[in-house]
Amino acid sequence: MAEARVSYCVVCRAPNTGLAAETVTQVNTSPLAGNSTARSLLAEVLNTTSPTRSTMIERLFPTFILAPANGAARAITELNDSWVDVDLLLSQGDLGAEWWSLSQVSSRLLASEDDPDLEIYIFSDRVAAPVFSFLAGYGVIGLYVSLVLVVGQFLRLIFKNISHRIIYEDMPDPDALHVMCTNIFLARESGHLQLEERLVGQLFLLYRSPERLVELTRARPGTYTVATEETTTAAVQK
Repeated sequence: MAEARVSYCVVCRAPNTGLAAETVTQVNTSPLAGNSTARSLLAEVLNTTSPTRSTMIERLFPTFILAPANGAARAITELNDSWVDVDLLLSQGDLGAEWWSLSQVSSRLLASEDDPDLEIYIFSDRVAAPVFSFLAGYGVIGLYVSLVLVVGQFLRLIFKNISHRIIYEDMPDPDALHVMCTNIFLARESGHLQLEERLVGQLFLLYRSPERLVELTRARPGTYTVATEETTTAAVQK
């Protein structure tokens, strides 16, 4: 059995749309029975050197086409009147060029009946904004993975090296260090530079020795004791 075959291509020309494929194609066929009038007329047109007669092919072209973001386009057969009858006319130009001209025979939905062009409605997938185009191309899974990676990297930056910083940032009782820093400030303001140098050296020694720092800043239940220079020096020298 012979058949008439027509192929169409849907092209998205908008740049940076995030589509996985900017061009989708499809091929539709219409069978031609051996004793059909359309087959006889088509054979006559092909065998004539100067064809001027058109040939009508029933249900050759779809009215409604679905153009997905990727894959092949397809006719939407769930809608009524989804296929139209088409008149084929073999046209000839200079230098022996030939092409087929198509005109719609079936009734139209919205277009004027005098318009010979094909009436086609294309349903395309929604496209994200260009700023999200790099995510839209990967779908929901890509969006989910990207979100997890971003959140995970953010949490990783927050807790990075926290084991090395927690001894300095989460002291139970930092009053002794606060008193030491206050004494350093007072020694500098009063001009006792040697005392300031000794206190700064003790502060550096504390921060270089985690054991001494823990001993000095640990929580002490019971009575509250204000740290002085003497108690701080004693803790440093242990």
